[in-house]
Amino acid sequence: MEASTDLSIKQSFVLKPEHIKNIIELLNNNIGNTSISTYCEDGISRNYNSADQLLSYSNPPNFRIQSISLRARSDDLKKSARVVFANEIWRSIQFGVEGPEDVVINLRDDFMKNAAMTKAWYDRFARIDIFRLISLIGFSLLIIIFLCIAIWGSDVPETNIKGPRALALGYISGTGTVFALAFIGFLVSRLRTKLFPTGTFAWGDAAEKHEFLEKVRWTIVIGFIVSFFSGVVGSIIISLR
Repeated sequence: MEASTDLSIKQSFVLKPEHIKNIIELLNNNIGNTSISTYCEDGISRNYNSADQLLSYSNPPNFRIQSISLRARSDDLKKSARVVFANEIWRSIQFGVEGPEDVVINLRDDFMKNAAMTKAWYDRFARIDIFRLISLIGFSLLIIIFLCIAIWGSDVPETNIKGPRALALGYISGTGTVFALAFIGFLVSRLRTKLFPTGTFAWGDAAEKHEFLEKVRWTIVIGFIVSFFSGVVGSIIISLR
């Protein structure tokens, strides 16, 4: 019986040399010879003949790998598989296979185990779209401001600002607040992308950067936890006085 499956896994990952070797070996053993290609920051796609050749790429700054595509096909063309790892928040890992049912089931299960081993510990942080979240809060706040103006009239309480001037001030203030929140969201989102990337291809120069960012990430997380619990303990102590 012929079968097929096509999966999209939403998880941040840290792809290390042992991971990519295992996945390529899995495809070679179950399907056939695997072709390897990468898309890098400089906009160039690069092709490789083996895992060793791929791992020999220095992965330097401004030329870093952004996605890896693996494609395997059997000599008789009855089996094929596709694997993509990409530094993209909504579709970071893609997997597809066609062939006999037993091959499809076994390869899918084995690939899922390998994909799970690449999952980054900061996965939840990496998949938060902070820009959209803060922008949504900003637009919600803008709607609330406009509703307040509509309900309470066009006068600014405790001031001499009335009529059209008050309305204009309210609209300008609301719009300015939204744009300020959107800008803050953009900056925080950029920072999140740098500190908690969706995809990391950890070999060559990128491995050194990954190790450095790991220290930074743990410093931020531990610092947040310590400050949070210090605040909780401080509040408890104050309430007991």
